[in-house]
Amino acid sequence: MADFRRQHPEIALRIVAQDELDEIKPNGADLLIRYGPGSWEEPTAIKLFNARVVAMASPDYLARHPIRNIDDVTTAALIAYDTPGREWVSWSDWARVALRGRALPTPALSVSRYHDAVIAAQQGHGIVLVWNVLDRAGLGVEGLVPIPGPEIRSPGAFYLVPLTAEKEATRSLIDWFNGQSVIEKNAGS
Repeated sequence: MADFRRQHPEIALRIVAQDELDEIKPNGADLLIRYGPGSWEEPTAIKLFNARVVAMASPDYLARHPIRNIDDVTTAALIAYDTPGREWVSWSDWARVALRGRALPTPALSVSRYHDAVIAAQQGHGIVLVWNVLDRAGLGVEGLVPIPGPEIRSPGAFYLVPLTAEKEATRSLIDWFNGQSVIEKNAGS
């Protein structure tokens, strides 16, 4: 957003981040970035990108609990976060792909928000599932490294949902996203 602010200092931004969207169109919002299957039939939705989910841990945790292969994950401290729907990849999804049906231990730590789970992993409490944008190779979370195992493509995607497309400021933000090459070309609404 720093780049957008440099290009458009005249546009005031208010960013509201929440894990669950209580209302489809929150009061006063001009634009949403939403994750989902795309089946919520928002006609103005613009697909931004898919994601891949990777299991990651801090180097400190891995020094104390080496993870050399997928089997080592079955005895590791997992960190789980609440997933608001089946479009979100969970530890059971990861186990189904990585372990072909073998079970993982009950998470050692469960939190309600993704952000809190990432912080716990950065602090060395265990392994967390991290969401990365597919077209941004090398992106991850600072202080975390991937462990052995699959990258799972998310079943949903991230969408830009303009609620006030008639406003010049909203159009400027959509144009900025398009200039960042994050809007998936040739994707339908």
